[in-house]
Amino acid sequence: MKKSKVEEVVPIEEVVDKSVVSSKEVDEVVNGNEKALVDQIERIKSISKEQELQMIEEEKQKAEAIKKANELKMQEMERVRQIEEQRALDAKKKTELLRAEEERQRLEAEQKKKEEEEKKARELANVQTTQVQNVPEIPKKEVENQPENTNQEKIEDKNTETLNMPPAKKGSSEKAETAKRIFLVVFFIAIFALLYFMDYVNDFISNIQARNTKEEVITTGKSVCELKKSTDKFDVSITATFQIINSKLTSLTYLTVTKGDEKEDKNELEELYNECITLKDEVSSLNVTVSCSSKKGEVSNKQIIDYEKIDKNKVTSAYTEAGGVYPEFNKGQNIDEIESKMTSSGYKCSRS
Repeated sequence: MKKSKVEEVVPIEEVVDKSVVSSKEVDEVVNGNEKALVDQIERIKSISKEQELQMIEEEKQKAEAIKKANELKMQEMERVRQIEEQRALDAKKKTELLRAEEERQRLEAEQKKKEEEEKKARELANVQTTQVQNVPEIPKKEVENQPENTNQEKIEDKNTETLNMPPAKKGSSEKAETAKRIFLVVFFIAIFALLYFMDYVNDFISNIQARNTKEEVITTGKSVCELKKSTDKFDVSITATFQIINSKLTSLTYLTVTKGDEKEDKNELEELYNECITLKDEVSSLNVTVSCSSKKGEVSNKQIIDYEKIDKNKVTSAYTEAGGVYPEFNKGQNIDEIESKMTSSGYKCSRS
């Protein structure tokens, strides 16, 4: 009679963990049961193989974790590199904007000067035209100067006297009228010439006065050139101080002060200050001194260039892109030439 599935019993050996050796198996191995010995060896091999596979799997997991950590590190380094490139690009754009603003102001100054000269020329032309229009007509005949309501008989008597005048007297009268005409023409020409050459006369007088006063020209000391401009957010003041000895350049102190709203422009001002700090790190090998300060809506960037020590060949684009002033002048360059360039860029210079 067949047993039902419910009555089937699973041997206890199949339920017990294979790694656990029962007392019965130990007895069989001790008694020399070869089958029990072979089973025990196979069990040991199976357990060793599982441990080896587990170790390999753990090593794979460790390698995978290291790989992921390296990938995250590379991603972070790439992000930092992109941020640095963006900062350098922003600094370059700001430098270009400042140069464009300086060029615009210079063109505006030239245009304004040109308009003033044209206005002055128009005013002079109007004055000359008015003077010419106000010139009194030279009397041609005595008869024409008589009032319209003069009695007809008096006019006829006058004409009769003129006709009866001796020839010598008529000639002298004509000569006097001619002399008057010539005198008036010369007089108005002189006035016109005086007005036309008034500027040259003033310059000539000023030069004579300057020669007589003999002002002493400063050749040793400093030349200070200043430029002020405004953007949508900031008021920028630039002061370039040139140290000179016998009119020769020795060093330059370049100070840029940016003013904005302490609250609304806080982030932009902090960025300017951080750029100044970055620039300070860039100049460690250039013999350029940089100092930065920030206070209540104002950021200062001060750069000192010693032309006795600086080597232009070491100046890189990273320095100028970070806001550094390129040392375009040379050691011993004449201060008159430097001031001429600064003035053409919109600066106002004075010596002391």
